[in-house]
Amino acid sequence: MDSVRAQYGSVLAMKLATEARDFGRPHRVMGLQSSTIALDVLQGNDISMGYSDFLDLPTERAEPRKVKLHDVLEVQYGI
Repeated sequence: MDSVRAQYGSVLAMKLATEARDFGRPHRVMGLQSSTIALDVLQGNDISMGYSDFLDLPTERAEPRKVKLHDVLEVQYGI
């Protein structure tokens, strides 16, 4: 951020920090996997591939879900 601030001014640095904060939040209901593709693009991580991108994905494990989605929604919405 310091290099962006020095080259382009504090307005762009504040805008990037705000977008990173907004894109870093989960956007789906608890219990469902949220994608952080917008944050990856903003930070420049979309062109690199790591071990966790294609192997050992939590969604492909054989373990059953411990909490049911309906139970999570009832807690979240106070039903």
